[in-house]
Amino acid sequence: MDNAIQSVKTQERIQEAFWQLYEKKSMQKITTTDIAKLACIHRNTFYRYYTSIYDLRDSLEQQLVELLVPYADEQMVNRQLSTKNVFLDILKTHKKRFMLAVQKDGPGFSEKYKTMLFPILRKNFDETSGQAMDDFMIDYILSGSIALIVRFFQSPDDQDIDDLAARIIDYFNRVYTKQQ
Repeated sequence: MDNAIQSVKTQERIQEAFWQLYEKKSMQKITTTDIAKLACIHRNTFYRYYTSIYDLRDSLEQQLVELLVPYADEQMVNRQLSTKNVFLDILKTHKKRFMLAVQKDGPGFSEKYKTMLFPILRKNFDETSGQAMDDFMIDYILSGSIALIVRFFQSPDDQDIDDLAARIIDYFNRVYTKQQ
């Protein structure tokens, strides 16, 4: 097997092992030995890809947020915010991982989310409205959308993910309409 392919497969096993452990344990209780054992690798192999368990978690959370960037950019430019979109598919596909990220690393994940999407909102609102949007308003929009996601995942009811997507989209549409 090609070394590049082997490397990707090893990283995928490490990442999957982490998610399985993170679902059951706190960060403080997860060890590289646990991950290595579950991923069927030598413990030193872990360090070939990550400096620590926290580095791995940060990398995985960054990947989750990066899934949303094309959605945010495309949807904001086209103003086609509807429940039939990539955002909904991303949440459905990665629901458990988003849930873990927002519940177990809420502030850290929220900051990654806001940092990555802030420039997209800034650029798109400025270009489409012809006026600069206040940084506070952009932060408000992003904080509100992450709060909806957190509340949805923390709700004891088994809510429909379509409802969450519709609420976030409605939220963005209302704020955008008020800006025009």
